Amino acid sequence: GRLLNMISSLVASIIVIVYVFINSWIIGLEIVGIVSILFLILKKYNPLLKDIHKERRKEQDKFTSLTTESIRGIREIKTLGIKNNLISDMTSIIKDIYNKSSKEIDIQKSFNIKTRLLKSILECGVFATCVILLYYKMISLTFFIAMTYYVYRFTWLIENINDLTQTYQKVSVSISRVNDILENRLYKDEEFGNKKLVNVKGVIEFKDVNFNYPDEGNILNNFNIKIEPNKKIAVVGSSGQGKSTLFNLITRIFDTTSGEILLDGINIKDLSEDELRKHISIIRQEPFVFNRTIKENFKLINKNISLKKIREYSKMAYLDDYIMSLPKGYDTVLGESGINLSGGQKQRLAIARALVQKTEIILFDEATSALDNESQRYIKDSIDALAHDHTVLIVAHRLSTIVDADIIYVIKNGEVYLLNMYISKYDDASIFNHDERRTRKLLLNKKEILKLRDKVEVSGYTLV
Repeated sequence: GRLLNMISSLVASIIVIVYVFINSWIIGLEIVGIVSILFLILKKYNPLLKDIHKERRKEQDKFTSLTTESIRGIREIKTLGIKNNLISDMTSIIKDIYNKSSKEIDIQKSFNIKTRLLKSILECGVFATCVILLYYKMISLTFFIAMTYYVYRFTWLIENINDLTQTYQKVSVSISRVNDILENRLYKDEEFGNKKLVNVKGVIEFKDVNFNYPDEGNILNNFNIKIEPNKKIAVVGSSGQGKSTLFNLITRIFDTTSGEILLDGINIKDLSEDELRKHISIIRQEPFVFNRTIKENFKLINKNISLKKIREYSKMAYLDDYIMSLPKGYDTVLGESGINLSGGQKQRLAIARALVQKTEIILFDEATSALDNESQRYIKDSIDALAHDHTVLIVAHRLSTIVDADIIYVIKNGEVYLLNMYISKYDDASIFNHDERRTRKLLLNKKEILKLRDKVEVSGYTLV
């Protein structure tokens, strides 16, 4: 509505200014001069209003984000005793919002004062000039009477421009942020090929792969590794070495900086998105659970799956007994982010969902990190069974999960080593944080571990 009012005022003003110049070029120049000053003021204040409004919106986003996180993490906040810290952070953000809002109001006040002053100057100036010109008979009485009305056309135009400018600055920030996403300025388009896999074997090969996150050094340097099917392959390394990054690259959450990743000899960038997704399952350290019933979480993967099949896969993940003990069983709503499940139960649900996908490649990213020793052994047996006819790649910190893997790789400084080669090169075995010498000895002698597994709590030796 404001835009239409301004357009109509602008059109009317153009017609009036032509009429004014026909009757008196002096008054015409006076009006044009004052309106020109107005546009110079707009040119100065528009960027200021836009920038301060953008800064204020960023602070409001921080406040919203912190509020949301505080609600979702209320249990951790209470148990960690960090309520006062969060209140302090929230208070600081509120102060920033207040300061930005005050600054924005001050700029708007300054802008309004100047535009209203111009409006008064225009009305008084034009009226005074008309009186003088009428006295010297340079304009007619009819024109003088007409100008007492027409001058308000220009003052209305100034008011409309003033109101529209303030509204535009508030809206333009939101529009620009939406356009950044719609026009994909912030993120690159995902580009997939159209090739398909035939008789999938599940051979994954990294060839001269380099990768780095923005503003960081290389996580992987000329990385070369070949992962064969029907084996259980483990990757270990200290935090931040790029273990989980391997999974993000295989699933194309990120793309390599250089080099290529092959799946059965085909560059994964040449595969269609559906072809890539339907052959790979990933079970993450913190799996995402949808705020739906347990049954619906499975039906998201396969709409036609029966309850019998769901229970079959849940049994394989050792979750069925727990679900059946619930009052509503598989019709139990899990809550936002699976709040009604423990960490271990969420991971077992993720394993069961991965089994529904029936993919040839299964990636375990600390999938047993939240399980107790007994549940971990059950899941480990499931992983062993899967390894017979799947490509299984595990990132793990707990020895009992990977100690009997067919191949163990160690990542350090962006490079990959077989475990025995790593220990030969780095004699201190620095990837371990407990009883390094004994851990190294145990890892190099898997048979000894398998014999001692029931007598020694091997999981006490943690890889970091």
